[in-house]
Amino acid sequence: MLLGKQFYILTDPRDISEAYKNGSSLSFEVFVKRLLRICGSPASVVERLYQNPQSPREHRNSLGDALHTLNVQQSSPGPHFDILNSKLSNQFQESLEYDTMAGNHRFCVPSSAQSASANTIYVSLTRMCAEIAINAAQNAYFGRQLLEIDPNLAQTFRQFDSSSWQLLYLYPRWLSPDMYSAKDRLVEALTLYFDAPAEKKTDAAWITKYLEQEMRYLGFDSREMATLMMLQYWG
Repeated sequence: MLLGKQFYILTDPRDISEAYKNGSSLSFEVFVKRLLRICGSPASVVERLYQNPQSPREHRNSLGDALHTLNVQQSSPGPHFDILNSKLSNQFQESLEYDTMAGNHRFCVPSSAQSASANTIYVSLTRMCAEIAINAAQNAYFGRQLLEIDPNLAQTFRQFDSSSWQLLYLYPRWLSPDMYSAKDRLVEALTLYFDAPAEKKTDAAWITKYLEQEMRYLGFDSREMATLMMLQYWG
């Protein structure tokens, strides 16, 4: 008991597995709604996301309730996952080629080593791994359009993610200006992404195109979709 509330700590992996499977009495809806709110979605937008659709759709529950199932479908073995996995592999392969790395000055760091040759480059391993992973996932899920909107979005996300715990603890904007500035730039880029015509986003992952279609059906505008997808991008 802490502050009048009962807490349970699961230490056995079997109990943890059962807890995740128990979606009826152990719901994550309250936690997800809170995350959506702190990511910038107004309460009215979050509530609309969890309202049951007025006409038959592919999923019987609300889009909010279907998010977990949709992510499982995208990441489970099958055609959707095969396409996503292929994009990720190709992106990693392309990013690790010498010419690509040599041309990416954000990775390179100066070296005073006398033995360095013209074919030698020095990179920041932390920066390289982070940006390659972020760009690979971003391109796999959103296609190239988001990168065209803001080529520096990986750096922006690194800035946000390094201080994102402050968002979870509800730090005010004046106390965490860098984190909020980075979050604002991410939301702005996503807003421009949803403003872009569909023909520029044909290489997006199945789940991204599906969520955009469903959110448009529910009447969300580009800004509202951006704040909702901020959590998907972050996750």
